[in-house]
Amino acid sequence: MINTTISNPQSYRTLPDDSASLPASANVVPINALPDLAIQHIASKLTLPDLLSFKQTCRYVHSCIGEKIISQAKDKSYYKFNFLRQIPKQEHDKLCKELTSLFNGTLHSQAGNINVVHKGEMCLKSEELEVIKIDAVNNVKTVNLGTLSNGKKFAFIDGGFFNKKEDLEKLLLKRAYKEIYAGDSYNEIIQLIQDSRSDDLPKDAKRLFSHKKIYY
Repeated sequence: MINTTISNPQSYRTLPDDSASLPASANVVPINALPDLAIQHIASKLTLPDLLSFKQTCRYVHSCIGEKIISQAKDKSYYKFNFLRQIPKQEHDKLCKELTSLFNGTLHSQAGNINVVHKGEMCLKSEELEVIKIDAVNNVKTVNLGTLSNGKKFAFIDGGFFNKKEDLEKLLLKRAYKEIYAGDSYNEIIQLIQDSRSDDLPKDAKRLFSHKKIYY
């Protein structure tokens, strides 16, 4: 863990000078004496939170760490959901293909009835949707969360939900319609569900999709 205090991470001017010296020691090499490749190698081993702190160490380190390294750190993460489960690798790849086929209308004839819900001017059509990652599903796979090839998050809801007992474990499913919700984050998708559905899912969406993002 790297402990670096950031007084203002948005301001490049607040970074310490490269000339800031460490206590004299034969065993200490100032960080600005390291080659840029060494800095980048260190950076590549860090989680995103630690990487962003490390980037603020000094102006030299800041200049060595580009967007590519940050982007790679962002990819080293997964979502942990409280009420949904992850699926094994072999099952994951199969489900990605099945959902992509379903969205493209080649798996079931009723796929054309899928409604795509998104925010603002995002242009998405069911035949253009390709699933590249599944983050979580419910036990009967009527709720599927993941990532599309365009980088957007999605939630595929297969049916209507009715929960008269206010109990997530007894959330009932009636296969009435299929909808894909697409957005920049799962929090945005939760909001879309709350704003657009008329069944009982909106009141349970925040709990059902509660999650945290874990970096490794």
